[in-house]
Amino acid sequence: MPMSSLNAIESCRPPRTPLWHYGMIAVYSCLPAVFVFLLLFLPLELYNGFGTPARIKFTLLILSYPLGVALMAVFLWWEQQRWYWSLTDEALVWGIRQNRVIPLASVAKIVPGRPVAKSPVLAAFGRGVTAEVRTAMAVDYGISLLVLLTDGRMMPFHVHRCVNGTRLMNAFLDKCRDRIDNQYHVSEQQQKQLRLADWNRLTKAVPRSG
Repeated sequence: MPMSSLNAIESCRPPRTPLWHYGMIAVYSCLPAVFVFLLLFLPLELYNGFGTPARIKFTLLILSYPLGVALMAVFLWWEQQRWYWSLTDEALVWGIRQNRVIPLASVAKIVPGRPVAKSPVLAAFGRGVTAEVRTAMAVDYGISLLVLLTDGRMMPFHVHRCVNGTRLMNAFLDKCRDRIDNQYHVSEQQQKQLRLADWNRLTKAVPRSG
C-alpha cells in the first residue's frame, strides 16, 4: 500500500538517530564480521588440513568486515520496521515502506498495559539492572497496549517514545474504544508468548482466554 494512498489520520516514526550512534554501529559491526570470518575460515582450514596460506587468511580477514557491516545494516533495517506506524480509518499500517497492514476490524480486544510475564530469565534481568532502568521499564509496560486480534495473535503496542507516537496511540484507542477491556485475564499460553515478545511485533496465534 503506497504511502500516498494511506490517508493517514496519524503517523509516527522513531526519533532521529544521534551521530555518535553510527560510530557505535561501526564498532559493533566487528561482531558479525568475526562470525563471517569464522564461517569462511574454519571450513577452509579443515579442507586444507590447517595449512591455508597466510595470504588467503588475510584476504578473508579483509573481506569479513564489509560483510559484517552489510549484515548489521540488514539487521538494523529489520529492527527499525517496528517503529514506523500510520493509522487510517480502516487499519494500522506499519513498516518503513508502510506495506504491512493490521485491519482495525481484526482487533478483538485492547488491554491497557502490557502484562508482566513471569519468567526466571526476566526476573534475573530485572535484578541486574539499575533502579532507573526498572522504573523506565515499568512505565513503558504501564502506558503500552496489548492488542489481541481475532485470529489469536497478540501485539504489545508501544510507540510513545516515537515522534507523534502518543497521538497515534490515543487516536487508535479512540477508533477502537468499544473493544477496550480493562478486566481481561491473560491465559497461561498467552503469558508464554509474551515472555520474549518484542514491542510492536505480532506473536504466534494462541487461544484467547475470553
